[in-house]
Amino acid sequence: ITSILSDSILTTPKVVLLLFCIITNQVRFFLMSKRGFYYYTSFIVEFILSCIIYSFGGGLNFLVFAPALIDVATNLPDMMSAGFFAGVLLFCMVMNRSMDYLILVIVCSLPILILGSILRDQYREKLRAQSLYDKLREREEELKKANQELENYANTIEEIAVLRERNRLSREIHDSVGH
Repeated sequence: ITSILSDSILTTPKVVLLLFCIITNQVRFFLMSKRGFYYYTSFIVEFILSCIIYSFGGGLNFLVFAPALIDVATNLPDMMSAGFFAGVLLFCMVMNRSMDYLILVIVCSLPILILGSILRDQYREKLRAQSLYDKLREREEELKKANQELENYANTIEEIAVLRERNRLSREIHDSVGH
């Protein structure tokens, strides 16, 4: 962001667009439910705002795309991430027409996409492991409950067996004494 501000004179439209870009990112992160229409639209809005900011000057202005690239890489499927990355590359290529600059954009952006993809996959695995752990805890509770019921049943059967034995002995004593 500092390169964006230092490359040219700080102008009000540039600052306003940068603030809109930041606000769009934060609203998407904190308020929007994932996978909804507005969620995906916010990526497009941020891309357009980033393109406008980028067009204000040269240098490392492509870094204005970094927050959106991070969000895209960590939240969207690989094909959508690749499409967004291709859009950034295409826009930078059209604006600069320099192969060296395009290579710089690729070298700086590709690690973001790769690491974002790895983070997204790790997060999904964490959620899957958490789900399995929750199921395991539920099963453990069910087993504890079933074990307690079996112990109660075993105690009841033991008490019934003791009572039957007492009844048998009292009948024998009654029969022996009475006859």
